Amino acid sequence: MTINAYANQKTCTKCKQTKPQSSFQYYPSRDAYESHCKECRKAYARERYKKDREKIKEQQKKRRQNWHRRDPKARLRAHLKHKYNLTLEQYEALLVSQNHACSVCGRKETLSVDHNHQTGDVRSILCRPCNIVLGILKEDPSRLRALAAYIEKHSTQLT
Repeated sequence: MTINAYANQKTCTKCKQTKPQSSFQYYPSRDAYESHCKECRKAYARERYKKDREKIKEQQKKRRQNWHRRDPKARLRAHLKHKYNLTLEQYEALLVSQNHACSVCGRKETLSVDHNHQTGDVRSILCRPCNIVLGILKEDPSRLRALAAYIEKHSTQLT
């Protein structure tokens, strides 16, 4: 790795041109810059892809298919973070606080994260049926009360 006397400049070991450090990939874990500039790396990647296209596609396919096998909770962790900005630890804490049951009906069937659709804030964990009903009724308490009254009015008492 050759660093130029001028601050924030580096010489590419492939094309031998002196360029700003921003033209090189930085690796924080190694606290180091790539030895080849981004342009040379792209050119190399393009040539390699042309040469070994099928092999590379097969490797990518295997990687995509098997990523979750390396870490069984990876898919859940990614889903929670992407959709609810929730860590796996926060999700598991919610489950424990609710005794692994729906916060509405207490069932322990398939559980879903309930969140406010306007703010995105997570409210609690609900069973799938309760979460679906809440979504269908557009989280409108008056519609939910009207539905409850309808059910009570038309229910038959078993004696």
